[in-house]
Amino acid sequence: MRSILAPLLALMLLLLPGAAAANWALDGMDVVAYRTQGQAVPGRSDIRTEWAGQDWHFASEENRAAFEANPRDYAPGLRGLCPKMLAVDHQAVRGDPRYFVIVGQRLYLLSSPAARDAFMADPRRMLMAAKETFVELGL
Repeated sequence: MRSILAPLLALMLLLLPGAAAANWALDGMDVVAYRTQGQAVPGRSDIRTEWAGQDWHFASEENRAAFEANPRDYAPGLRGLCPKMLAVDHQAVRGDPRYFVIVGQRLYLLSSPAARDAFMADPRRMLMAAKETFVELGL
């Protein structure tokens, strides 16, 4: 029985986003692909770079090169915090890489589908309020 539990536990940790790789930015999603493909695309573990204390993974060498040329241009706005939660609830809640929007050329991560829907009802107002809270909280 014990010999089965250890491999099962290891497999469960690999299946939980971010559980085995706490330092992976965006849970390993390719930040460049949000713009180029309009969707969350898993990065490869062998194509990565380190920036801002995190490991950023990419689906291609081209995406890694684009990111390395200007990481601030691709990094999520509000440091990856959910703008709806900042704007409405005044809470710093990490966005989920599966729920995202691009406003202008900036990527924002939302905490849930409901948060994304609320944000999209009035993105300009939400972003203004989120940025105010971001500053007020000293983030």
